[in-house]
Amino acid sequence: MTQADTLTILAKPIRGYYYMSIEPVLLKSKEAAIHISYSDDSLRRSRVTGRLGGMAAPKHVKIGRTVRYRVSDLSEWVKNLTQNK
Repeated sequence: MTQADTLTILAKPIRGYYYMSIEPVLLKSKEAAIHISYSDDSLRRSRVTGRLGGMAAPKHVKIGRTVRYRVSDLSEWVKNLTQNK
């Protein structure tokens, strides 16, 4: 498990109070599509074909019938996509 797979809690004092924001670890298909700048339909199709953007599709996780994407996997996929161009 990488550092990006864990919840990140950022706390900073504002007027004496601490406000925390928690980054999501797993994204729904629509959120993942926005994250990588592809349409949700293309991302869904890539789960069947195994290809997206001319390379292997990003890894996904099945939890029962639901499909989720790890933010770390999406970031790694985008990094590889930009390196191959």
